Amino acid sequence: LRARAPQLVVLSIAPAIVAMVAWFDVSIPRFWYIAGLTALLVTPLGWMTGSKVVGWLYNPSFVWLIDLDACVLEGGIYRLPPDEFRELDVLDGEEFINSTYELTQLSPNLYVGRQVDLDDMTVVGTWRGTLDDRELTRALRAVHECRGQLQDDAQRGFILATSAFVVVRRATRNTVQRVVELFEDGALPDP
Repeated sequence: LRARAPQLVVLSIAPAIVAMVAWFDVSIPRFWYIAGLTALLVTPLGWMTGSKVVGWLYNPSFVWLIDLDACVLEGGIYRLPPDEFRELDVLDGEEFINSTYELTQLSPNLYVGRQVDLDDMTVVGTWRGTLDDRELTRALRAVHECRGQLQDDAQRGFILATSAFVVVRRATRNTVQRVVELFEDGALPDP
């Protein structure tokens, strides 16, 4: 009854207005007369348009599954009825059913998995202890954006790491050589 309340109000008011005009000889200003006729003529078109738009709106009776793999550029979006979604087997990386692997749930009707196969009704899930492919993709995107700076820093760090032994060896050798020279000259500093 609550869902049909607006329709019931309109259907009860419209006949009352028509009855007042027809039987009680109430005069209606020309503006309201034209507005009423226009509303009556446009109502079927509005009803058809509204029905079509409501059909396009979000329908919670479907589950959306995104096929997102960080290693593969192509993916897909699948719309499944809830019964078919419940029949999906979540596999681990070796194609075995594993209860510790699950799909990443982004919202009540939106999930992320990879390697979706609707013929076999299987999808590869994410192990609870690892990052899902959505987070990996985000991290890879951040690495790609910072690659120039990271590459320069990595090369500088590589140069320091490879030459650190030589620098320390040379400094130690020079210090030892200076101590030996001072000892040979007999000019060791007094403590």
